[in-house]
Amino acid sequence: MKFIDRMNNTMSHKWFAVLSFVALVCGPFASMLGNAGSDIWLCLIVLAFLGKSVLDKEWGWVYEPWIILAFLFWFWMVFTSAISPWPMNSFEHSVPWVRFPLFAAAFAYFVSRSKNLHEGVMYGFLAGVIIMMIVLVIERINNPDAERLFGTWRQHLKAAWFMVGFGLPVSLWALGQLQKKTSSFKWVFPLVGLIVAITANTGEIYMTILLLFGIGLFIVFGGLGWKLSAGVAAFGIASIGVMFAFGRQTLERFQYGIESRLPWKETSDYYPAWMGGIEAGKLNPVTGIGPNNFEFVCKQEGGAELLQVPYCHVHPHQLYIQTFAETGLPGLILFVLVVFALFYKVARKYDLKGKLLSPGKNTDRLAQVQSLVLLTAALWPISTYSEAFGQHKNFFTWLAIGWALGLLQYSKNSRSST
Repeated sequence: MKFIDRMNNTMSHKWFAVLSFVALVCGPFASMLGNAGSDIWLCLIVLAFLGKSVLDKEWGWVYEPWIILAFLFWFWMVFTSAISPWPMNSFEHSVPWVRFPLFAAAFAYFVSRSKNLHEGVMYGFLAGVIIMMIVLVIERINNPDAERLFGTWRQHLKAAWFMVGFGLPVSLWALGQLQKKTSSFKWVFPLVGLIVAITANTGEIYMTILLLFGIGLFIVFGGLGWKLSAGVAAFGIASIGVMFAFGRQTLERFQYGIESRLPWKETSDYYPAWMGGIEAGKLNPVTGIGPNNFEFVCKQEGGAELLQVPYCHVHPHQLYIQTFAETGLPGLILFVLVVFALFYKVARKYDLKGKLLSPGKNTDRLAQVQSLVLLTAALWPISTYSEAFGQHKNFFTWLAIGWALGLLQYSKNSRSST
């Protein structure tokens, strides 16, 4: 992105560098406070980015293909909200949704502008993960029979989201150190093993699978070699085994969940929500039922029968199904195009002048693999259980996207300066 190179030249003020460093490093700690904390942090990053764009009169970033498609998707969301049966309820999610792609663009810019800022953000991630792991270990000691852990919130899901949202980038960064220095295994293996074990210890099956999926992708494509890859895999499995040995309730929950509650299984309580979301999309395949309106449709008279569900969920619990249900087929197509544009941006190769290259020339393969893993984990078709347009799920989704884009841009900036 040429605009980043130009903005780096104009944004050399020391005061701004200090504020940027403090603001970005605070992310994990703001997130520990809950939705409000992470959303305030997210919005401040966006406002700072827009403010600098105004001051520097630099708006080249709006021409990024994925940004253009994200804006088009946002406009379509607002339109479908306006014509939906419950527009005011729908506007609550559709109008402010634009902050998420703006945050990804802003975060990518900030973390790529200097080595100190880039490394500081990663160490902030690491510190946040370590603090959360300590909190969860203490919670497990005080409540050894708990099926799920809450962390610093009153909602159990968020502890696992935090461990994956910040823990997966930390794990990929740590595993990347093995490529640079093989002896790093002395601290990398225990760190990654602890992140995996404590995420599993939260009792959230899907998030644990997602974390293992991301780490597994990096092991396969990260070029670690079979010895290091086998070591990471063995240490992670051993860590989970030790954790299960001291938490039988969690082990039983995982066994039952894998047998019966994975959302694509008909025995799962999430399966009716998925199928109901598809039925909701069929009601109006062009414009959908409006963002955040799934529960309203279901709870109206005869709604559950119309959606062919035994009971009503708040939302379909699947990113792409909910997008289809609430914004119609055009909305789904636009969102999928955003995803494709992001993957294309990360997957293509550049030389130092920004020209495309054949694979393997003058690019940091490690940064590219990490970026692709993060995008895949955040946007893979199985998706997550959480709401597609709400705050918490989207915060971690777009954080992963922003970090993925920032990794690649930082690598490019670093190479162009050498």
